[in-house]
Amino acid sequence: MYHRCLQIELPTFFEKADRVADQQVWRDLSLLAVVEKMRELAGNVFFRRVNEQQIFFPLVRELDRSGVMSGHCGSIANSICQTEHEHDNAGATLARPRKLTDGFTSNADACNTHRAIRARTAALMADLRRHVHRENSELFPRSLELEAQAVA
Repeated sequence: MYHRCLQIELPTFFEKADRVADQQVWRDLSLLAVVEKMRELAGNVFFRRVNEQQIFFPLVRELDRSGVMSGHCGSIANSICQTEHEHDNAGATLARPRKLTDGFTSNADACNTHRAIRARTAALMADLRRHVHRENSELFPRSLELEAQAVA
């Protein structure tokens, strides 16, 4: 669900951000770098989404339904470890736009669209942090528990 919402929302976000960046880069040099970091994050999220939807989530659903790990090579912990590493990298990427924008604050002379882009960037970053936290603290431990039960 989270990824689907991003897939719908991000094209509009980037269209507005690009327009503001084109028109106001002289007023806010950080805007181009922020938009670039957001594109990097979006690419990583959608790349990860394919892996999650085709491999990880079906395996977790199968474990939850049947308690059996059929057709799977290796431990689910390997996939979780890789994802947590990617989450760590995303955290580092998330820090950059916040720093570039001084906590997503706008200049006093910024237009409303510029302010909206800053606010939406902050909201998207907060959503991503919540998503990552939920996977790390709820989904992954539950998945490891299901796998341990299946192996036992």
